[in-house]
Amino acid sequence: MAGRVAASGGPFVAVNCGAVPPTLMEDNFFGHVRCAFTDARAERAGLLEQAAGGTLFLDEVGDLPLESQASLLRVLQDRTFTRIGGQRQLEADFRLIGATNADLEEAVAARRFREDLYWRFDVITIRVPPLRRVLRAFGGCFDSSLAAEGSRLAHHDNEEARRRAAALQRRGIQRRDAGLCRRCCRRR
Repeated sequence: MAGRVAASGGPFVAVNCGAVPPTLMEDNFFGHVRCAFTDARAERAGLLEQAAGGTLFLDEVGDLPLESQASLLRVLQDRTFTRIGGQRQLEADFRLIGATNADLEEAVAARRFREDLYWRFDVITIRVPPLRRVLRAFGGCFDSSLAAEGSRLAHHDNEEARRRAAALQRRGIQRRDAGLCRRCCRRR
């Protein structure tokens, strides 16, 4: 789907799959028509519709319930969906990006994640090392610089300098990841 849409100018719709209760996942994805269920007093567009012409970002996609995985796979395959309680087929025109800290290959082997959906996500994989590993590597570089530069400073506290550097590094990593996500959503 990523090659079929001009998603860079469209909306960026993000959802944390681990934070949505499984019973509400279908309604969140597909939306509903008025009177589809007891509290459906008005029509509501789901995430797929909100992301039309843009990008749908599924954070923690490894936490997606199996039933929802099947529904999402059907949308990716047919490029259409129907709101809950609706009759009309709507077009699914969005770029899909997923992120997870789970090992999806292991989840597929354990039958917690559908293999056919896994292959839909495994088009471009960007592996980002855990923050703790990056900070350990950063710490060694920082200590070398601190030893070289610190001796020139009259008053310095190595531990305080390390704490400040770690905080700045965390913010830098968060900005880098947000920038990477924006770059992935731009038109080529």
